[in-house]
Amino acid sequence: MIRKIVIENFRGIRNKMEINFIANSKRKSNGKGIEKKSKGEVLLASSLISKNASGKTSFIEGIIFMNSLNQGDAYNNLMWSLKLKNNNKEKTDKIDYSVSKELVIDYFVSKEFNNEKKDIRFVLESIDNNHIVKLEIKISNRGMVNEKITLDNKVFSSKNEHLQKFKSNIFNEDLKIERVGFLSSSNQLSEIMILESNLFFEYTEKYPKELLIEWMTIADPKIVKGIWSSKNLLENLILKFNDEKEKKISLNELSSGSKKWYDMFFKIMKALLTKQTFLIFDELERSLHHSLASFVLKLFNDPKINKMKSQLFFTTHSPLLVDEMERKDSINYIDSIGNVINMGNDLKLREDLKVTKNFLTQELGSHPKMSSAYYFMKKLI
Repeated sequence: MIRKIVIENFRGIRNKMEINFIANSKRKSNGKGIEKKSKGEVLLASSLISKNASGKTSFIEGIIFMNSLNQGDAYNNLMWSLKLKNNNKEKTDKIDYSVSKELVIDYFVSKEFNNEKKDIRFVLESIDNNHIVKLEIKISNRGMVNEKITLDNKVFSSKNEHLQKFKSNIFNEDLKIERVGFLSSSNQLSEIMILESNLFFEYTEKYPKELLIEWMTIADPKIVKGIWSSKNLLENLILKFNDEKEKKISLNELSSGSKKWYDMFFKIMKALLTKQTFLIFDELERSLHHSLASFVLKLFNDPKINKMKSQLFFTTHSPLLVDEMERKDSINYIDSIGNVINMGNDLKLREDLKVTKNFLTQELGSHPKMSSAYYFMKKLI
């Protein structure tokens, strides 16, 4: 399970953003929303709320990028990803560093602040049984990559084969980091997304395929049944309207919210039922009714349902949603100067206090300047 993530100077992040997933043991708890470990309690769900352009998406992109580096040798993966970005589709075993270095500086080194280019730094700390593993990756403004692994406060070289294998087990096999994307009404559900349904039900044979239809009816009660292809892939849905007439539609005729709900099913079910996962949502509530987003929170926070002890991390603009978090130390926000503030640990808010009022009245310093927006429109009239 993940205990802490730190990202510095990556894309839209100015200086440092740190999210701590270690629960505050001094706060009252009803037993939900936490997993007890030998070295402290870990949060099952955590949130990050703020205004637009505050660094929320950059933080998520940083987690995904850091995870891609964990899949093998950090530097080689970095160089390969740069080659793909540069539209070079042919795999190259040997890469000209002098060329790649310029791409590193151009794409991955952060924006200049105060005319000074700063190093990018990623830290991911995880707990596995009784071990705390910390992976630190630093990319200098010259494009050099340095990787350091700490096991229970003992630092090892990234070239240590034993530690590399241990790191691989922690970050690739025992813990899966996965992101749920956003699908607009114009986006098509990919073949991979549809194939995922068949793979899930093949892997978990005890769950009938009707489970997917039941999940879809939570978002759209008009859905009454599904039509499966000869390859056991869901192809169409049957909708029944108030006048009792039925209509057959394809998956790609669904609304953006229903498409997102469809895509969420497999990732959430896998996380809750089959494999410990760190599941990431950028703006969980987008295209979803508040009650649906709230339902997802409850699934992860309930230890009786979340058998795999998977973790949920999401960004949001909705104070109503974060008010439904089980604990105040699972709510983080970004203030006006880019600092991450934890509402339970830094502000020490009581569990019964609501965030909504403080957030909407701009008391948290994380609110758009609407007065300037009205002034802008008045100038145009």
